[in-house]
Formats: sequence, C-alpha cells, structure tokens
Amino acid sequence: MAVLLLVFVSGAAALVYEVLWVRELGLLLGNTAHASAMTLAAFFLGVSAGSWFIGTRADRVRRPLIAYAALEIGIAVTAVAGFVGLRAVQNGPAGFVFLLPPTILMGGTLPVAIRCLVSDATMLGRTGSRVHGVNTLGAAAGAWLAGFHLPVWFGVAGSVCAAAGANALVAVFAIVTQRAASSAVEPSALLLDVLRYEAGLTGTKRGCDMGTCGCCAVRIDG
Repeated sequence: MAVLLLVFVSGAAALVYEVLWVRELGLLLGNTAHASAMTLAAFFLGVSAGSWFIGTRADRVRRPLIAYAALEIGIAVTAVAGFVGLRAVQNGPAGFVFLLPPTILMGGTLPVAIRCLVSDATMLGRTGSRVHGVNTLGAAAGAWLAGFHLPVWFGVAGSVCAAAGANALVAVFAIVTQRAASSAVEPSALLLDVLRYEAGLTGTKRGCDMGTCGCCAVRIDG
C-alpha cells in the first residue's frame, strides 16, 4: 500500500510538470497547439525510452525502493533545471531537449515500482495493472491541480517547486520504507524467497521445490 501511495504522488507530479511545460512553451512559441505537440512528443519519447532502458534492468536491482528514490530525486532536479533553462534561453524548440531528462527518469519509475511489489512472477499482471492504474489516477489529479489551482496559488515557478517537493517527499518515504522492509522478515518466509526477492541475490534458484536437486542450497561460511 505504501508503494502505491508513492506511485500516486509521483504520477501527480509528472502531470503537473507536463501541464506547466505546455503553458511555458505556449508563451514562447505563441501557439498552444505547437506547444502541446512538442510537450507530448518529448514526454512520450522520454517515458518510452526510460521504460525500456531502466525497465530491462529493474530485475537486477537489489534494493528497488532505493532505486525508486534515486529516480524521484533525479526527476525533481532535472525538471527544475529544465524550467530554469527554458526561461533562460527563451527558445521554444530547445524546450524539447530540456524535457527529455526528467521524462526518461519518469519512464523508469513504473518498472522499478512493480519490481518493489512483485515477489512472484505469477503476480506480475495483477500487480502491474494496479501500479499503472494508481499512477494514472495520480496523473489525473496532477493535471487537474496544475490546470486549475496550483498556478493560482503559487505561480508557475512555485508550482514547479511544489511538484519537485512532492518528488523529494516520495524519495524520502521510499528510503524509509526500504529500511523498514529490510529489517522485517516474516518468520514463515523461505530463505530462498528472502535471498532472491528481498536481498536481490538471485544466484540461488528454485528447482524441484523439494530440496533434493540442490538448486536452492545455500552455503554458509562460519
């Protein structure tokens, strides 16, 4: 449940950035349609690239919540830097380049979040759909806030900082959750499952499920 809450907030922050990017680029390009097209192109290009590049490596991450926290911090830093850079250069097409770093990192958050929750391959479909659904719900909330409320309350720059602050809070809670999970192991948990899915030590394999083939054998030194 904690991970799903983080995914919700992360999705909301992502759409806050997207709506504000459209607004900023519209002022520079003088055409909202062009600004929307550029933002959507950069957003989906970055998300797809990040999902492919980071997602294909997510299974090898030993502490997925720490990796998730790192992605969230990266999103906050690159998104704020992108807005600062966009206003500094006052060049609409350059905005496409500024949008790519945070969106690439955004693309990596869902695969890593799913990795945080999946300990059994048979649960991948159900868990993946839940994570995607909660993230999309958060995105809808973020779009609503950025479109109607945040710029009125904080201005555009303040809204960007608020979204970055949300990313930072997600990172902090992810680290706290990882530490709590690392220190709490169910007494009934199998050593094989703890090693593979909690510690990320995948050298131990599941074989016959009877302990006779030796795939799950663990050698303890001392």
